[in-house]
Amino acid sequence: SHTMTSERVRQLNWMNTAPWRSVVTSDRWKLTLCAVDQGELFDLNTDPAETTNLFDRPEHRDRVRWMAARLRLWQEEVGDTAPLPGV
Repeated sequence: SHTMTSERVRQLNWMNTAPWRSVVTSDRWKLTLCAVDQGELFDLNTDPAETTNLFDRPEHRDRVRWMAARLRLWQEEVGDTAPLPGV
């Protein structure tokens, strides 16, 4: 059956109210931000399955800030208004 369960509808509604935004750099780092969820940072070179979140590691703080700034610039360019957390 293709009927959606109430849990699936709830998940879809959550996705609509809490948009995630991601950026991937040319050297294969991926940052994902959402105003109401934990940020994620992955090194896709060493972790292509995205199993180790490096977002909160102090040695990656500058990378997170730089990538978040790039993401905000993109938002300005395209008129995207999804709220993002400060990093």
